[in-house]
Amino acid sequence: PNPELDRDFTDTEIRAAALALSKNTAPGRDDITNRILRNLDDSSYDSITDLFNQVWATGQLPPDWKHATIILIPKPNKPTAIDNLRPISLTSCVGKLFEHAVLHRLNPYLESIGFFPPTLFGFRPKLSAQDVLLQLKEEVLDNLSTQTPRLVASLDIKGAFDNVSHNLILSNLALTNCGSRLYSYVQSFLSARTATIGFNSLRSTEVPVPDRGTPQGSVLSPILFNIALSQLPSQLSTIPHLHHAFYADDLTLWTVSGSLGAQQDSLQTALDITSKYLKSGDLICSPSKSAVMTIIRKHGRVPPPPPVSLFIDSQLLPQVTEMRILGFYLHHRSSAATQMQRLTKSAHQVLRMISRITNRRHGLKESDAIVLVQSLIISRILYALPYHCLTLQQLDRLNVILRKAYKQALGIPLYATTSRLLAMGVHNTIQEHIEAHLLSQRERLGQTPQGRHLLQALRYPLPTSYLTTAPLPPELRQRIVVAPIPRAMNPTLNKGRRQARARYIQRHYSRNDEVRYTDATPHPDHYAYTVAVVNASLQPQALASVCTSDTATAEEFAIALAIATSASEHSVILSDSQVALRRRFRDGRISPLSLRVLTTIPPDHMVDLVWTPGHELVAGNNRAHALAREHTYRATPTSSSSEPDPTPTPVPPTYSDTLAYFRASRLLYPPPHSRLTRQDSTDWRNLQANTFPCLARLHLFYPTRYTRTCPFCTSPATLAHVTWACT
Repeated sequence: PNPELDRDFTDTEIRAAALALSKNTAPGRDDITNRILRNLDDSSYDSITDLFNQVWATGQLPPDWKHATIILIPKPNKPTAIDNLRPISLTSCVGKLFEHAVLHRLNPYLESIGFFPPTLFGFRPKLSAQDVLLQLKEEVLDNLSTQTPRLVASLDIKGAFDNVSHNLILSNLALTNCGSRLYSYVQSFLSARTATIGFNSLRSTEVPVPDRGTPQGSVLSPILFNIALSQLPSQLSTIPHLHHAFYADDLTLWTVSGSLGAQQDSLQTALDITSKYLKSGDLICSPSKSAVMTIIRKHGRVPPPPPVSLFIDSQLLPQVTEMRILGFYLHHRSSAATQMQRLTKSAHQVLRMISRITNRRHGLKESDAIVLVQSLIISRILYALPYHCLTLQQLDRLNVILRKAYKQALGIPLYATTSRLLAMGVHNTIQEHIEAHLLSQRERLGQTPQGRHLLQALRYPLPTSYLTTAPLPPELRQRIVVAPIPRAMNPTLNKGRRQARARYIQRHYSRNDEVRYTDATPHPDHYAYTVAVVNASLQPQALASVCTSDTATAEEFAIALAIATSASEHSVILSDSQVALRRRFRDGRISPLSLRVLTTIPPDHMVDLVWTPGHELVAGNNRAHALAREHTYRATPTSSSSEPDPTPTPVPPTYSDTLAYFRASRLLYPPPHSRLTRQDSTDWRNLQANTFPCLARLHLFYPTRYTRTCPFCTSPATLAHVTWACT
């Protein structure tokens, strides 16, 4: 038994699961949609919670929850045939709501006990397919030798989700000590399922589904498949020289050390173990979709390594010179040519599409066109190319693609200078994108134990946000609510939005006696901050000094001090630090000093944390800032002081913030007003790019049609001349 997992569900859990549902999911046989479930009243949520708890106690699911309506959808540009029809299963939305509630309880439990091995990456929080690519880059592609080759094998499980044995799932689930209720629920969820199949208006009678595989389209299928494969990595970890990574039904094995014969033996042992384990779950590898490759650095004087012979299920794995792993094209010479070729082709298609829906006079506005560039071009670049060994020529080609895309989105000609484009602050170079992407990936990996295991295995330092913080206890985290923080609040670019937010804060909270305002100010000549807390009457509530060089830690300590010194049962704390609110309290990791302060608050104390723009119209925030400065030594440090500046401007760890930091550092030209038309916006950008049409510029393109000189004088008819200089 497991009391934590076996307890009844609360209406809060069901409501949270319902609000996370997608709105546009098609209903099952009962015609109940997710939109209906999201908009239930309180009494309906109480009733549906009682229904779920009844099912939870008995371990028997209603038949409608285990029925699938299968619809066959023709594949595009294919003739109508059985092989060209894609089956889509529509199941009960009520049943899937309960699956979400069960998943939200099961998944954190499995992660907390470390049930899944760190080499299992699919369908796990804070992990992605790009983490597998990071391993391949660091361990296979980087520092290739001309003498010692490296072997990589890619395995594909044939019909993995459709054929996995229920016995393997349930036997591995029993190892988790998940409790009798959850085990009975999963057992009933997998058994005695039915379906009807049809095409257009034709529909079959109800038929039983084979007693194997996980239901297509169900919420629990991914985690159940992970449970089925969970015991295989521990068997592979005993093989010398072998590395592996699993993502769903794609298994990647590689060796990086030892002679070619030793690596071949290690891989063959791994293939034998994998085949035996898969057969225990009624699964097999597909030899036609599996392959092996030898990777070595190219050198004219060194002969290529001999071919290797690897077998799985008595069938020879084909040896290839290029393989596709999770959308990543791996070449036997570590070349990125194929990835670049495919990306260039898709980028040109996107540029042609953008040219059809917007031009310099009509169509999409600048902001919408930029969103298209980011969604359709940059996202494809950053999926795989950061993990290739790119040459300087390839980096230049990528920068050219980005500049073309942004110039087209802005409506400026392609001959506009790069320096002018950079000064507009709308785009980043490919080097900045890759740096921000890899930085945010390491920051994300540092948030979970499995991610930190990967960072340590690759010899990356753990993020400072993890090393200098401690987890916020669940009982405290439940009582601290961080209100949503609005986007686009840059002090320079979004001055109007910040002022509107400040007016709202002042109007909404100025008469609330439970409000506290916080701020922190650095000492000019040593590593310390003064923190101040001000109450609703703008009177000092608390003052303290904290020894730290990190602004976020000081702001976070000020928030903790405000919570601890508040005597009300429900306090509201206003802070101007987005990092302290978003990256600390909302993510659940704060400094040990702040944690010690928070342990003194009463157990029934509820807290709302609200972000307010700093140094704007909020009187409480301005008072807290002034109070902190008053109690900080503000004199200029003497010249003999050798201490560095305690508050250097850090590069933010998140992807979007890092890119915004780079753009803001070179921003010279303001963006067009949001109410301008497309033509007015492009005229504004052409003025900034110095590409606005004038006689001198038109003469360069049409020398016989336009004269270079001003018609009223003999000076060159440049834009500056015809606008200001000519009299």
